[in-house]
Amino acid sequence: AYLGSFSWYITVLVDLAHIHAAPKGALIRGQLIDVIARVPSVRPFAARAMYELVADRRLALRRDNSQDSDGASQILLAASWIVCEFAPLLAEGETDDQQPVATPFLSGMRRMVQVMLATETHDLAPFVQAAYCHNVLKLVAAVAAFEHRRVAHEQSASARRARANLEEFARLVAGLLDSFVVSEHVEVQERAFTTLLALKHCGLAIDSGPTTLGQNTEH
Repeated sequence: AYLGSFSWYITVLVDLAHIHAAPKGALIRGQLIDVIARVPSVRPFAARAMYELVADRRLALRRDNSQDSDGASQILLAASWIVCEFAPLLAEGETDDQQPVATPFLSGMRRMVQVMLATETHDLAPFVQAAYCHNVLKLVAAVAAFEHRRVAHEQSASARRARANLEEFARLVAGLLDSFVVSEHVEVQERAFTTLLALKHCGLAIDSGPTTLGQNTEH
């Protein structure tokens, strides 16, 4: 608690995460989560930093060619939790007179989903895949909250259009989850299916994904 700048400390942790063969992935993961949990003021900065860390495929690809792959996986686990848990904070700084701006935030959320549920994610450790499938549900919640705020602040923003934006985002998530529902890893299947089920129970217009857990897993 003697640090003068927690933003600086987050930046240092991100720099350490990019050092190849650094054997301290679990320690970096623990420090990231500990700082975010204890210092609310650094969360907006950390959410943006973790967004870029997850979006940077270099860390995800590290497992293919080095012995520090588990360390990279531990860091991605923490980064995905932070960026999804505090996704609403990513809209800060993109407002005018407290009115949310639709395009930057929604585009950013789409990009994050497309990165987290990309085909390459199947090459990550199963526990990271499962975490990604679970955490994207928080991004849907963030988009729902964002659209609610936008309708409340902008007279020109119709509730119907806000609902359409949310359903479009949910369909994107559901479509990308399809391949994870039929993963060879049971934990990944379960998380992906649970996320799809949660979306459907929320009343979103989704017609995607197998209706039975583990369906079509035989190739």
